[in-house]
Amino acid sequence: MARSFDVEITVDIRDIFTVLENSEEHALALADVAREVVGEDKVLMTPRPDMGSEDFADMLRAVPGAYCALVLLSQKVAAANGSTLLRSIGIRSPRQ
Repeated sequence: MARSFDVEITVDIRDIFTVLENSEEHALALADVAREVVGEDKVLMTPRPDMGSEDFADMLRAVPGAYCALVLLSQKVAAANGSTLLRSIGIRSPRQ
């Protein structure tokens, strides 16, 4: 395409975001505690990568730990669904 417009294209690709990877030990410990608090059916271990937190990913490189997401419902939605406010705890599974 560049030739058809008689231009030169320079691509500068930078790896500026760290991939978030939980420590296996911490992720499994977090899942155990989460199951005790909210029940087995509300703990979701995400086996595939999804968007995490880039700043937390950088922190996990320095200090091993685990990232999770709390999924909360509004009181109105929870009441309509006969549910509690805490819908689930999602924990990024460590890379196996």
